Amino acid sequence: MNKKIVAIVVLTLVILVGAATALYVIINDRSRVDRQNDSNIGVNKDEHIGVAKLVTKQDIASAFGGDTKVGDVEQSGTVTIDTQKMETATYKAQTPKGEVTFDVNAITYESKEALQASDPFVGAEKAKVEGVGEEAHYFIPFGQNIFKDQQVALITIKDKTSYKFAIVQNSDDIKFSADEAKPILLEVAKKAKLEEVK
Repeated sequence: MNKKIVAIVVLTLVILVGAATALYVIINDRSRVDRQNDSNIGVNKDEHIGVAKLVTKQDIASAFGGDTKVGDVEQSGTVTIDTQKMETATYKAQTPKGEVTFDVNAITYESKEALQASDPFVGAEKAKVEGVGEEAHYFIPFGQNIFKDQQVALITIKDKTSYKFAIVQNSDDIKFSADEAKPILLEVAKKAKLEEVK
């Protein structure tokens, strides 16, 4: 008889603890959603901040050299998070070594102070790259070989905007090493009309 009572008490406690845990998770999930809803986040496919005007197809083709053919730009539209706006322009480049993707991205902030506070060069190489914007660094994401795609990028800033130029390749079919990609990125970035982003 005592064993049955103990079993019932234990079972009741397990159910109560489970219910309390579930309630805690639900409450926390709701508060997380409420916090996210406090941010002004939106995507407008028809709004553009000028990223597609930064470089031309010829700028990209020339940097890769040979008989490179570059497809028409695909624009992401503008993503707005509170006061910052970002957009990506994507180009498919058929190079002598095979096809890669060339991405151009810009994030514009409310002020230069807001840009600096975002730490635009976090994770980038320490060595500065001369001749592009106010400051520039190469960026190769750590541990990206576990992902489907890999990138080598050049990040630069001017006024209250950060810019990223990137060569994106399939992890199983790398056409350009980091050392080969860097001068291509630099050549394109040097031709970029950074003032086009508004």
